[in-house]
Amino acid sequence: MGSISFLIMHSGRWNEDNCYVYYNIEAIVIKEYATFRELLDVVSKQICVDLSFNSVKLRYKIEGSNAPLEIHNDMGVRVYVSLKKDNKELAKYPLCVSVFVNDCELADRNILEDGFGMCGIDGGDIVNIQSLVLSVPKNNDYMNCDIITNTKHKVVLEDQVYKDKESLKSVMTQYAIEHRF
Repeated sequence: MGSISFLIMHSGRWNEDNCYVYYNIEAIVIKEYATFRELLDVVSKQICVDLSFNSVKLRYKIEGSNAPLEIHNDMGVRVYVSLKKDNKELAKYPLCVSVFVNDCELADRNILEDGFGMCGIDGGDIVNIQSLVLSVPKNNDYMNCDIITNTKHKVVLEDQVYKDKESLKSVMTQYAIEHRF
């Protein structure tokens, strides 16, 4: 049984042109016959995402397509592996990873007037949203916001949302050290 190596781009976001931008990049290896669950486990461990609190979307773009393809089941993994086997160039068809907070009745309970809300890991409401985010997105498409969970995230931009206060503090501390603030 062989293995496939490929790049994963994470901690970025999709822009209006369907391009994944402002990302970190790493390489991983999976078994040639990996299941969707096995792929999720390898990716989440590599980028330090806890799947019990987050969901992950795996997408890639192929030549001639404007929209990315999403891997959401075993068949999607088999198609992706087949594509990578045909083209062994490591940088070809990188897997773009988006992380979302997946719970606590976000849609039902905690939507603030400006269109975004969050809840804590224990299910309780987070009252002080400003202490968790740099700036709140000004749209109602809150479920499509990429939530930064990687405490080693290196790109700091306006409108980023962090999983929790500790993640924000860690990223800001690292950013301040690297940029000598």
